Amino acid sequence: DRPVIDYLESLRLSLAGAAEKVTLRMLLSHTAGLSRDVTWWGSRDFDALGKFVQEDLPSIPMFAPPGILWSYSNSGICIAARVAEVVTGNCYSELMSELVFGPLEMTRSTFDLSIASTYPFAQSHRIDLEGNISIDHRQPDAAAFSSSGGVFTTANDLARYLIMHMNHGRFGESTVLSKDSVFSMHTPAVSRCTPGGDGYGLGFYTGQHRGLPLIWHWGRTLRYGGLIIALPTEGLGLVLLYNRHTERFDADGFAAAAMDVLLGESAPRSAPPPGSDHLAASMGSWCRCTGRY
Repeated sequence: DRPVIDYLESLRLSLAGAAEKVTLRMLLSHTAGLSRDVTWWGSRDFDALGKFVQEDLPSIPMFAPPGILWSYSNSGICIAARVAEVVTGNCYSELMSELVFGPLEMTRSTFDLSIASTYPFAQSHRIDLEGNISIDHRQPDAAAFSSSGGVFTTANDLARYLIMHMNHGRFGESTVLSKDSVFSMHTPAVSRCTPGGDGYGLGFYTGQHRGLPLIWHWGRTLRYGGLIIALPTEGLGLVLLYNRHTERFDADGFAAAAMDVLLGESAPRSAPPPGSDHLAASMGSWCRCTGRY
């Protein structure tokens, strides 16, 4: 909860006084008021993240003062990654290899396109309105944004990451995260003001599935898409990766149906009973959302 400027003394943001207020908790819960701006092509240099935070971030407009609203922010994750670099003296990709990929035996996970391309590699596909399929002949490659969505991985590797979360931070004989850290990641730090009461923890969306605590996160780059979803109390998790995202593909619905199969549920998920008014029931919280944007 210390201001990140304690670690990044030269941090400057577009809103006056914001840099002195932003904390790591705000960055990881996406309540720092920062934008979603991200570009998938840029420098491969090891110092690209530091240059982005130092030179580019100050000119990107903030949409709200820190700590006021929730809005997903890739640039906020970049700042958190830069803090990790400064504190440890290592670049972000090396830290991930040492602290996450290594202990979890995620042997096919990397931020390095030159390594990922040596393995069988699923290409990003597009489909036009007439149903014609084409390949994106350019892969995302920008070291500054690796932390906010630049990892090349497999379903098996991501499954190991979920297993660690469902084992309270342990994987085999290794302790990757403390129990307290896992609890903080799975516990809502902020409400997202949805009718279902969904929230966001420190790195995970939070909600419920059939009354059970649910965590998930999705990602999308070009036409690539991915979703990790878990019911920690049940020890159940699912990894979904695909390389031809379209708006017609309901990844969330597919994952929810798959979780029902894993739970042994055959009944459809409950719908509001006739005569109930979920809209009216949620109107009491609208005052938190209305105002000037």
